Amino acid sequence: MRGVDIWFVIKLDDGSWSEPINCGDSINSGCDEITPFLTQDGKTLLFSSCGHETVGGYDIFSSKIAPEFWDLVKSKDLSKLNDAGKYFSKAKNLRPPLNTPGDEIFPTSPGDPDELLYYASNQSAEVNSIVLLRGGFDIFVRKRI
Repeated sequence: MRGVDIWFVIKLDDGSWSEPINCGDSINSGCDEITPFLTQDGKTLLFSSCGHETVGGYDIFSSKIAPEFWDLVKSKDLSKLNDAGKYFSKAKNLRPPLNTPGDEIFPTSPGDPDELLYYASNQSAEVNSIVLLRGGFDIFVRKRI
């Protein structure tokens, strides 16, 4: 049995939406893939997964999107998009220090995620302090300096 997968739909010329199309095995594993985010330039899909090769829990992964994918989306050629997995590169773990034994989810960036990335993590769930509250998710920022 598969876990939660990432899918996409395309808005058709008549204003309706296509049937959901699975992003394929480059993105989806037998476990859960959640919280997809498409970079502003449309070249990279960021998402969280507890499958693939993780540091622990949910990790943040990236996948490059082939330009041909967007050509097919624009042409609305649904027959070729049914094999969408070939347009996404193999999921790449963003590794520590970003990914931890905790859960990292909801990757988001206003521009280049290699320069600035926001995400939620419960990596501090076991730390008891005034600043870090036990058991919840906190927002983290990764910024290139």
